[in-house]
Amino acid sequence: MTTIGFGDITATTLVGRVLSVVLGIYGIIMVALVTSVIINFYGEMKAYQEEEQRKAKEKLLEKKKMRKMKKQAKAETGEETEEGTDPDEYEEETDPEMNEDAESSDESN
Repeated sequence: MTTIGFGDITATTLVGRVLSVVLGIYGIIMVALVTSVIINFYGEMKAYQEEEQRKAKEKLLEKKKMRKMKKQAKAETGEETEEGTDPDEYEEETDPEMNEDAESSDESN
């Protein structure tokens, strides 16, 4: 049974008691529905963020592979680059956090 205010007033008639039970259950259902919508939205946003992070890591790994292939090709052809003139090396040095993430995922594979 539900109460009004501080609980000092309660329904005494049959209609009042039935109505209070129905409204109490209805209130619980409404809170549950709103809560489930909010939780579902949060879950979708979390999944979206994780997917974006995964794509960024894959892109970074692909860049590293391409750099490695370029360096190997240059080494095979005998071309030498001056230290610090390769823009890819500069990019690697500017974002150490991304490099650590990529290296840790390399080791896990």
